[in-house]
Amino acid sequence: MKREEILDLIDKTSQDDDAGFQKIISALLNGGFIRVMDLAHAFGTNFITIEGWASGKNAPHPVMRKHIFQWIREWKYLCTCPKKCDCENPPPKNWDGKSGAYHVSEMCPEHNLVPRPDSNCPLHSSR
Repeated sequence: MKREEILDLIDKTSQDDDAGFQKIISALLNGGFIRVMDLAHAFGTNFITIEGWASGKNAPHPVMRKHIFQWIREWKYLCTCPKKCDCENPPPKNWDGKSGAYHVSEMCPEHNLVPRPDSNCPLHSSR
């Protein structure tokens, strides 16, 4: 899920929707947009609580969700690194790793064991 899709989902999710809240938190964490400890620190809780939110085992009071959604909308430090292959000419799935001329992006998370972060990523760049 892209950042814009998550923000759109926040706009469509009511504060009382437990499943929607869980989907938003899971998308943020699983997509690498935010770390568990960042959310825990922002809301004065611990990682176990945040993992409970992501798994759907528990959720904050609906009034608190309004503040969480607003914080996510305003938070500037969402990862902008590629989540899928961004290669111009990627190798085929059955590639032997030896033959052919392919253009693989240095940032591609599928074709690099250690992809280079996006230079503009506020979480992962060295700036």
